[in-house]
Amino acid sequence: MQPVTPIVPGHDLPVTNFAETQDEYLTLPAFRQDNGTVLTRWRLTWRERLRVLFNGDIYLYVLTFNRPLQPVMLETEPPKINAAGGQACDTSAADYVYDLDIANYPGKWAQAQRSAVEVLGLQPDSTDYWAAVRELFLALGGQRLSGQRS
Repeated sequence: MQPVTPIVPGHDLPVTNFAETQDEYLTLPAFRQDNGTVLTRWRLTWRERLRVLFNGDIYLYVLTFNRPLQPVMLETEPPKINAAGGQACDTSAADYVYDLDIANYPGKWAQAQRSAVEVLGLQPDSTDYWAAVRELFLALGGQRLSGQRS
């Protein structure tokens, strides 16, 4: 599996190359948005595609260096791009959870996600779903990261 450009085919988005001068890492081309969201695109080899087809699993490794884990999301659909400003305008969890202290309240986060589906009947990854999960998390006693405004 390799990161590829263009990040979103058919769109001339600016590319930021992460770790370009760090020999211990591979360069990661990405589209970096004003809201802090970073979007990358990956190409699977034929062997990897077959493996996913037959077992359905993809593993995500994240180096946290013992810092709180940031929200991550894997998707198979390309994002919708807002022509005014070139911002990806897909339904991103990052827009709703960037200021929440999920790492210290994982039980409340899981409960909020379950409640949004089971009690409110919302579809995961919809705009209404993420907005509801955010409000449920806070209502259940989850906290914002220190230094974040409401």
